Amino acid sequence: MFHHHMEMNQNRLEAFGFNTIVSDGHSVEEIVIAFEIAASFKGYLTAIVANTYKGKGIPGIEDQENWHGKPLGDKADAAIS
Repeated sequence: MFHHHMEMNQNRLEAFGFNTIVSDGHSVEEIVIAFEIAASFKGYLTAIVANTYKGKGIPGIEDQENWHGKPLGDKADAAIS
């Protein structure tokens, strides 16, 4: 429904009074920075929105519908090579 519409998600949260931080959910460094920024906002509601893709890094599966939480079947060998 709100698939990768980070600005829209951010605007909705901010409309409810949240200080909103958007980060790359696949980058540990960006997530740590987001937590550090969030910790600096004392007394404010803060939301961290992590932009992620299902199956990140797996060709033919990344960001495709109907793969999340399901067996890969014939694509398993390609996914781990």
